[in-house]
Amino acid sequence: FIIVSPVAEKSDKGKNQYRITTVRRHGVPAFGPEFPERQIFEEGPYLRKFLLTKLINAERATVNFHPTFVDKMHRTREQILKNLITECTVNAKKGKVVAVKPPKERVGAKAFVQQPAPGN
Repeated sequence: FIIVSPVAEKSDKGKNQYRITTVRRHGVPAFGPEFPERQIFEEGPYLRKFLLTKLINAERATVNFHPTFVDKMHRTREQILKNLITECTVNAKKGKVVAVKPPKERVGAKAFVQQPAPGN
């Protein structure tokens, strides 16, 4: 969790300030960016960028290292692969050509089916 609390006093520039702290479960590694010494931020673009970066890194740390999420992701990927194999096998038996975009061009994990050209 990332906790954002307003600070009563305004900054030298008259802007609102916020104290930010994080809490994580046992087993989830620490994630950046590191906090400044005071952990107090003035509202503005730097605070926004810091929070977004912290949130993305927190999610990645949780998903990539916590056993619960690692197991769920493994099962999900395995099921997607099984479904893709089944779909390709069924389409191949029907005489349809199945094409999957190479990873660099792939937008999603979807395959598309091309009908055979007339006369083939």
